[in-house]
Amino acid sequence: MTAAPVNLSRTAREDGVVVDTARIDALRRRLLERLDAWLDAPAPPGTTCRLEPLGEPSSYPVLSADFAGPDGARLLRAVVKFAPVFEENNEGRTEYEHLVRMHRRLGPHGALRVPRPLDFFEDLDALVTERVGGERFNRVLLREARRGAGASARERLARIAGRCGAWLREWHAETAAGEVPAFGAPWRSTLERLLDRLSTAGLPRPVRRDVEATAARLEALEVAAPIARRHGDYGPQNVHASDEAVWVFDLNYPDDAVVHVDVTYFLVTLETMAPRGRAVLGFSREALAALGAPFLRGYFGRDPDATERALVCAYRIPALLARCLKQRRNTAVRGAAARWAFDRWQVRRVYPRRLTAACAAVAAAGREAGWWR
Repeated sequence: MTAAPVNLSRTAREDGVVVDTARIDALRRRLLERLDAWLDAPAPPGTTCRLEPLGEPSSYPVLSADFAGPDGARLLRAVVKFAPVFEENNEGRTEYEHLVRMHRRLGPHGALRVPRPLDFFEDLDALVTERVGGERFNRVLLREARRGAGASARERLARIAGRCGAWLREWHAETAAGEVPAFGAPWRSTLERLLDRLSTAGLPRPVRRDVEATAARLEALEVAAPIARRHGDYGPQNVHASDEAVWVFDLNYPDDAVVHVDVTYFLVTLETMAPRGRAVLGFSREALAALGAPFLRGYFGRDPDATERALVCAYRIPALLARCLKQRRNTAVRGAAARWAFDRWQVRRVYPRRLTAACAAVAAAGREAGWWR
C-alpha cells in the first residue's frame, strides 16, 4: 500500500499539542497497517490514505483519513484526533475506552450512536474513529432555528433535541455510580470557584450575593441526586445529527458528577448560542428555548417531576457561570478589545439578568417540590 501526500503545514500546534511531519508519517504508516482489521478483509494492493485537516472546530488538531483503493473507490473514512495528556488523564485513551463502552451498548444502527472506535495509538496520542454522517447540531440550529420556521422544521429540531436527551440518559445509565447529596461540598466549591473567576471580570456584587443566598438555601436541604461519568461539554457542538440518528463525541472526562451537570449545560448552551454575521438575521432564541422541553422528555423518558425540575433549576446556576466563562475564553482569542466588550455587555448585563432569573426559578421550583414554603 502507498500513502498520498499530507496536505499540512510542517508543524501544527494547538493547546500544547505538537504534530510535526515525523509524527504524521508514523501515523500514516500505522493507519495503513491497521486498515485490514477495520475493514475485516484485506485491503487491495495500491490502497492509499489521504490525510488532511478535518476542517471543523476543535480544541486539538484533528485530521480526516480517507482510504481509497487503486480504482479510487472509497474504502473507509476515519477521523484522527491528537489529544494531550493532562496530569493522569490521557484524554485520547479515556475517550477511546468510553467510545468502546458506548458503541457496545448502543450498537451501530440505532437512532443513538457514537463514532465507531477504531484504535488509540498510545505512542502518538492519536485517537482513531470512523467518520460519522450528519452535521454538527449547532450548525443545524443556526440554520434552521428561525423566526417563521415551518412545522416540519420545528418538529425535526424537536426530534433531534429529544434524541440528544435520550443519548445522555443512556450515557448516565451506562456509567451510573450511585447517589450523593445534591448540594454538598463539591457543589459549593464549584460554585465559589466559578463566581470568583467571573467576579474578577466584572460580575456585579448584588448578583453574586443573590446566587450565594440561593446556594446557602439549597445547601441546607437533604436532597440526593444520582451521579455518573460526566461528559463535561455536552452541547450541540459535540453532537452530529441527521434525520436518521445522533452521534455524540468528546467523551474525554475521567470523573463522575451529579447528572444534572450535563443536563443543564446542554440546556444553557442551547439558550446562549451566539450567531454571527448573516446568521443573526431571522435567528430565533424562542425557537431554541422551545427545544428544552423535548430534550428533558428525552432524558427522563417523560415530563420531569417536581423534584427533577427543581434540581434542573438549581444546577442551571453553575451551568450559566461555566458557559459565560467558556464564551469569554472563546471571545478573548479575538483580542483584548473583544474581551473588554464581552465583559462590559455579557458579564455585567446579560448574564446577571440570566442569573437573577435562574435564582427566582429555583425559589419557585423549590416551593413546588416541597423543599420550602
